[in-house]
Amino acid sequence: MKLIKVLILLFLFSCCSNAQNHCKLNDVIDDFLNTEVSYSEDETSVDLTDVFTNNTVPYIGFIGESKRKIDFFITSIKRDTINKNRYLIKGQTKIYSESTRDFKGELLLEKQYKFSEKLDEEVSYSDLILKQGFSILTYELKEDINLDNRGVFKGELIVSWYQDTDNNINYDDTLDYIPSYANCYFFGSWINNDKSEKLLTAWSHYRIPCSGDLDIGASEFSPNPKYYNQGWKPDSSEEETTNLSDVFAEIVDKDGYVNMREENNTTSKIFFQIQSGRLVEVLDQKDEWWLVFYDNKKGYIHKSRLRLIK
Repeated sequence: MKLIKVLILLFLFSCCSNAQNHCKLNDVIDDFLNTEVSYSEDETSVDLTDVFTNNTVPYIGFIGESKRKIDFFITSIKRDTINKNRYLIKGQTKIYSESTRDFKGELLLEKQYKFSEKLDEEVSYSDLILKQGFSILTYELKEDINLDNRGVFKGELIVSWYQDTDNNINYDDTLDYIPSYANCYFFGSWINNDKSEKLLTAWSHYRIPCSGDLDIGASEFSPNPKYYNQGWKPDSSEEETTNLSDVFAEIVDKDGYVNMREENNTTSKIFFQIQSGRLVEVLDQKDEWWLVFYDNKKGYIHKSRLRLIK
C-alpha cells in the first residue's frame, strides 16, 4: 500500500505547479503518475479500445483561460486494422451554455510503458493483474464542418491500463483511492478553422490536468467558486440545469431518429427529431417518458430510446 500522506503532499505540490498554467508533457506525466514504482518502455502491442470505451466515469474539463466547463463524450472508437497504433474516434463536446458539437478524428500511440511491479498488491483483484502500464498518445479531433466557428482539438493524451490473466486490456483504477488519482488525461488546444484563435483545453477522469486554480478540492475535484459563472456551480437553478446536467443519454433507435414531444405521451405534438447517436441531457427520468434538453430545446422522449451515458 502506498503512503497516502506522501501522495497528498505530492498532489498539493502539483496543484501549485498547475497554477502556473503549464501544460507540458513532462509536467503532466509527473502529475499523472500516482506511484514511485519504476517503469520502462513496453514494446508489446496493447489494444486500448476497451479502456477508452469505459463510460463509468464522466470526463470533466475546461476550455480557455476563463476555465469554461466542457463535457467530453466518446461515442465510438475503433482500432485501425492496418496501423495498430492508430484509433479512429467519434464523439461530442458540450461547452457550458452552448449547443452540443460533433467531432471525429484520430488518436496515435507515441510511447508505451510498463511498471516493474504491481502498483497495489492489496486491491481485491490483484491476482488477476498480469501487467500494468500507461500509454502516451497524440490526438486530433475535428469538429463538424457544418458548424459555425468550427475548429480542431489537438494535443496529447495519457491513459493507464492493466493486462489481466486472460490477456484483456482494462481501464486501470487500482489507485482511485488516492486524492490525486486521475485517468485519461487529454490536454492541448482548440484552434479555430482560420487559426485566429487558440484556447487551452484539458479534460480527464476525476482530476483535470493544467487546471490551475480551478480545482481546490483535497480528497476529490471541487471547483473554485470564482469559476461558478463558467458552468461549475454545484447547485444549479432550473434555468442553469438546461445548460449543465449531471446525466446524459445517447439516442438509440433502429429507424435512425427519435421524436421529441411537447408532453409525455404518444399523442402529444412532435416538435423536433433527433438522430440516433446524438447525446441529450436528461433533466427528469422519473416516469416512462424522460424530459431531455437538446439544441436549446426541452421535450419528452420515451426511455426505451435512451441509453444513459453517466
